[in-house]
Amino acid sequence: MSWVLPLVLWFFVAAWWFLADGWLAAAAGIYRPDLGVAFCLFAVFAARPGALPWLVSCAGLGRALVFGGAPALHVLQLGAPVALLFPLRRLALPPAFLHLAAAGLLAVLLPVLSWLLPAGGDPLPHAALPSLPALLCGMVATPLAAALLGRLPPLWFFREHRR
Repeated sequence: MSWVLPLVLWFFVAAWWFLADGWLAAAAGIYRPDLGVAFCLFAVFAARPGALPWLVSCAGLGRALVFGGAPALHVLQLGAPVALLFPLRRLALPPAFLHLAAAGLLAVLLPVLSWLLPAGGDPLPHAALPSLPALLCGMVATPLAAALLGRLPPLWFFREHRR
């Protein structure tokens, strides 16, 4: 099956995905799923490994369109945690535990990367570290958002089918 068309669709949907993240931040405040973290969770636990470079590239470009800043930094900010957490998919732990732990780690790691990356060039929009109640709420809500993201087109084309 050709995955070029779903990839092009993901490029156009990714910008809307991150626009929805901004809308959720304004509507729900700190008690919301972080949709950037939800994309990273989908990429780490559900996406086919061969599609990851293209998915992260399109998500980084879509995020750069919405938030501003250099697209390469957004690709790096989404791709580095995915590469760091990718070996977790082979651990023999319950998936719910892995998703909660990874969501908590990513909720702290993405703001830290936004502070560290803009050493030169365009700065990234800085995100604040979440408070403990926001972190706990995000650890529960973000895996649910990642599961929803993986079941909607165009990303369900890129799901890995495990036996």
